[in-house]
Amino acid sequence: TPEVLLRWRDRHERLTRTDGRYSTAAFLAAKAHYLTRLECVRQRGVMINGAGPTGKQLAMLLRRQGVRVAALIDVHPGRIGRTIGGVPVRGIEDIPRAGEGATPVQLAAVGQPGRRDVIRQLMAERGWTEGTDFFCVA
Repeated sequence: TPEVLLRWRDRHERLTRTDGRYSTAAFLAAKAHYLTRLECVRQRGVMINGAGPTGKQLAMLLRRQGVRVAALIDVHPGRIGRTIGGVPVRGIEDIPRAGEGATPVQLAAVGQPGRRDVIRQLMAERGWTEGTDFFCVA
């Protein structure tokens, strides 16, 4: 008979399900805090790929910590051209190629399954290097 190597107990009352410190908002706040410690983020600012709830929340958190948010990037035609929380919303065609002047750090903040991979591919096509000047944060 096979040997049991691990027993996993997944209870409804465990802290990761019941304590606010494990909420999605708490994790996003922690990510924003540590992003602001990156020199590239402090110096170049950011463009956030995703103008939905996660991207808007991330923009607000970063701006509160003094980071310049150059734009929110989105594919939804109803959002492009608007301003959300004082930040312009632009289309994907406005994402610069890596190395074009003082380009902001690119952050992917999308919640839809599969969208992060699409953004990764787009960033690679434009010459961005993940972990250096492009980060998936949500």
